[in-house]
Amino acid sequence: MEERMTSKKGSENINTQIRKQENSLAISGLAVIAFGIWTVIKTGLMLLISPEEFNAQFDIDELTQEIAEADDITAGILTGAAAAGIIIAMAIDLFIRLKVGMAARKEGMGGKKMGKGKIVLAVILSLILMTSVVGGTMEIINSGLDDSMDTRMIAVLIDLTALSACVHLLYSARRLRKLRKEI
Repeated sequence: MEERMTSKKGSENINTQIRKQENSLAISGLAVIAFGIWTVIKTGLMLLISPEEFNAQFDIDELTQEIAEADDITAGILTGAAAAGIIIAMAIDLFIRLKVGMAARKEGMGGKKMGKGKIVLAVILSLILMTSVVGGTMEIINSGLDDSMDTRMIAVLIDLTALSACVHLLYSARRLRKLRKEI
């Protein structure tokens, strides 16, 4: 009798842990989506409000100089190509984050399990964010005190938070799979 009570209690404990991990996965998925939307908004505002800061952040001064030295037709083509490249990159980034985030939310809410492809996308996203955090930190260290240091520090902190959400998503998905195998 005592043995039955222990296994029932253990099962309840596992079910509680599963619910906790499902909740964590759903919240992490929402965070990944939110940071994707924030990235698009931030980039759009940077382009509209402060193109100089955008140029400094993405090191496109050489392209800007080439556009200034080119004739009108070439300058128009280069500007259009740069804008199209930025828009395409932001669309791909947002698409990946939406796919990963929505799959995590669906699984976290008791729906279909995240596929391996979405897990691979989450790992790639984590690596990209890690590279961004390290690169931004190195840029802050190497640039010293200048006018855009506060903007760079905020960008690194936001990328670090997005990275932690993505890593937490991966952890929750893995833990959830292990817990479900125990049942």
